[in-house]
Amino acid sequence: MPFSKLKNRSIIEKKSDWPLVGSNGKFLFKRRDGFIPASLSLPVISDEAKRYMTILEEEIHAKFGGRLRTRVNGILIQDDKILMIKHNMGNGKFFWNVPGGGMKFGSSSVENLEREFLEETGIEITVENFLCTFEYLKPPLHAVELYFEVRQSGGILKMGIDPELPEDRQLITEIAFLDINNIQSIKNDEKHRLFWGIKSMNDVRLWKGYFNFENNYIK
Repeated sequence: MPFSKLKNRSIIEKKSDWPLVGSNGKFLFKRRDGFIPASLSLPVISDEAKRYMTILEEEIHAKFGGRLRTRVNGILIQDDKILMIKHNMGNGKFFWNVPGGGMKFGSSSVENLEREFLEETGIEITVENFLCTFEYLKPPLHAVELYFEVRQSGGILKMGIDPELPEDRQLITEIAFLDINNIQSIKNDEKHRLFWGIKSMNDVRLWKGYFNFENNYIK
C-alpha cells in the first residue's frame, strides 16, 4: 500500500513519468501538464512498463555499479518524523532511504550533502552532528556512506531530481516525513538496512561507529 493511503501521513508527491504500474485504488499522479487522479481497477503491468523497468535497472547498474562510491546522507527529523525518499530501482523494486548522494571531487562532505539535499528535496540544510558510517554492498552496487544529522535552514519541500540521470529515467517516486510506524511497515528489502530495527527516532541519534553490509557494528 502506498504511504498516500496511510493514516497520519505526510506525503508530498507521487510521480509517474513512465507507463503506469499500480494496484487497486485511486492515486494522484504527476504528469508534465499537471496532476490528474487515476483510478486503477486491475494490478496490470504492461509490456511497455516491464521494458522500462528493465532499462531503468540496467541504467542504475551502468551509472552507479561496478565501482566503489563515497556517499553522504542527511537525517532530518521534524515532529518525530524522518524525511525519506522512495527510489524506483527497476524491475518492480523500490528502496527507501534518507536524502543524499555521491560525493564530487573537490567538494567537502558538507558541501556535497547540502547540494544533494537541495536537489532531491528543495530544502536548504545546516549539517550538524556526524552519526555513523555504513558500507553498502549489494552487487553491482558498493558504497561507503557517511550519515549526518541535519536541520532545515530554508527552502520548501518538494520532490526533486537526480541531475546525473536523464529526465525520463529519474528514480525518485515519493518523498515523505515518516514516523516509526510508517518505517516499520516497509518491508526490509525495500528500505536501507540501518532502518530495519529502529524502535524510536532516538535510535537514529544513537548510531555511532562503522556498520558493514551485514549491519555488523565495529567501533
